[in-house]
Amino acid sequence: MDRHDGYAAVGDYALISDQRTAALVAADGAIDWMCAPRFDAEPLFGALLDPEGGGAFELHPAERFEAERCYLEDTNVLQTTWTTASGKVVVTDALVVSAGIQRFSELVRKVECVRGEVELRWRVRPRFGWENVTPKLRREQAGFVFSHGAMEVLVQSFDCGEMSAADGEVSGAVRMSRGDSGMLGALFPHDFPLLGCTREQAERRPAEAVSFWREWVRPVRYDGPWQEAVKRSTLALAACVHNETGAMVAAPTTSLPERIGGDRNYDYRYCWVRDTSFALDASLGLGLSQLAQATLGWLLRASRRTHPRVTVFFTLDGEPFAPERHLDLPGYRGSRPVRLGNDAGSQLQLGCFSELMETAWLFVDSGSPLDEYSGLHLGEIADHICHVWRNEDSGIWELDDLRHYTGSTVGCWTALDRALKLHAAGQLRAGDPDRWRSEMAEIERWVHAHCKAPDGTFRRDGDGNDELDCALLLLARRSFVADDDPAFLKTVDKIRSELDAGGGLLYRYSGQQTEESAFLACSFWMVEALARGGRVDEASELMDRLMGYANDVGLYAEEVDPSDGSAVGNFPQALSHLALISAATVVSEAG
Repeated sequence: MDRHDGYAAVGDYALISDQRTAALVAADGAIDWMCAPRFDAEPLFGALLDPEGGGAFELHPAERFEAERCYLEDTNVLQTTWTTASGKVVVTDALVVSAGIQRFSELVRKVECVRGEVELRWRVRPRFGWENVTPKLRREQAGFVFSHGAMEVLVQSFDCGEMSAADGEVSGAVRMSRGDSGMLGALFPHDFPLLGCTREQAERRPAEAVSFWREWVRPVRYDGPWQEAVKRSTLALAACVHNETGAMVAAPTTSLPERIGGDRNYDYRYCWVRDTSFALDASLGLGLSQLAQATLGWLLRASRRTHPRVTVFFTLDGEPFAPERHLDLPGYRGSRPVRLGNDAGSQLQLGCFSELMETAWLFVDSGSPLDEYSGLHLGEIADHICHVWRNEDSGIWELDDLRHYTGSTVGCWTALDRALKLHAAGQLRAGDPDRWRSEMAEIERWVHAHCKAPDGTFRRDGDGNDELDCALLLLARRSFVADDDPAFLKTVDKIRSELDAGGGLLYRYSGQQTEESAFLACSFWMVEALARGGRVDEASELMDRLMGYANDVGLYAEEVDPSDGSAVGNFPQALSHLALISAATVVSEAG
């Protein structure tokens, strides 16, 4: 693979995870991104945003090589094969995760020479904090230790050459012949004692991770035509789940641009209510009931902190949001600003109400009851919706342009509809169901009076313009219209025509052709809308086409550059994978 001024292409990365944090591994063996001790912490390896000053864990052949990669079947354990003129080596990368007690992250890289002879070089260069502080370095019996404040990194090498240390980095080199193997390890304790391991223990670590992920994905139920893509998407989502809270980050990265050189570079290492709702739907549909319980539990606990308002996203700890600040870093391929935190958390997004209530209803409808406090909490939220649905908001796309977005207003209708279902199921212990019905009828009248164009299609908002928005593709999913509603199907065709980015891709809403790339989730929403409308062959054809936008290990970014099909935006993006799962499920059921 080639780098551009030190930057690897977004699509050249694979993700490994231990459900506390995650690392991006480039095809050339460099780990350019990893935050510790968890997803939303400061990076130890931050070369993704600053190749010169940011940290990295490099491992590569000394001579020119070609790379092939895959995940070990049903896991988030990565296997990379490098072929050189003199031989071939296989590298297995894993963040160790197992069923036992573990309070720190451990990165293991196993190297095996399977043909000929290959010289390998490696270098570990962590940098601490957003300021890329060079850490202290000391030698211990177990290996070299980098330290800064409460964070330490222990680097160990087994049969990978002598370790040498200088200028805040540890490096080594080894020549391997067929049958030789070695191990490199890095442990990342935070306020915990260092725990080194032996070569024998290190050898077992990848197998432990393999067992964990295969057990995790074992309950998945889906036998449709995109089985591998659905399973890989499920594992990608699992890699973004924080195991101590049940929260799922929207992506493990920050500030990867929606267009190279642009300024739409946001921090996605938080937990969106929207994504959580889609995740619960996917989890229940796939048979992952324990994930669904953990996800809903986290969301209900978090939303109590803003009751009766539901904020756009929360931190892993359930705090309402992290205010944004800009960092003095070069940014991915010069795309600035680099952001820490996300100001969208302070916005009003009425759609969040529908996503919370939908999530609760899906859980109850699957046969599980709510706790008493949540029943009270959700009933009071339904009453609150009756007071606020007429407000302008920022919409699903978190815009500063406040409008009466159709998707947001319909979301309030959906929230009240699900509240009535929860009440009928005996799960809500507060609220005024008669008021909910009355307001639902008023919302219906308002949408049909204000949110339709002269040709009868739905439009983006109720403010008098004829713009389009891919959020309208969710109207049937939200039960506001029937799957075969003529106005909805006509809107689907209009979106497909006017927001077309080529290659089956769509822009999010009108006017974005010059502002950003194509948003992948929207294309999967189109698949779902077509399938719901009975156009299963069209939906299947589009779905097959979208499979081509995954990278070589099956991961999807937030967006795709229509000019060349390259991945852009934060990576991997949970919403893209969630939309894929939903589309695959709906098409299979419709077929």
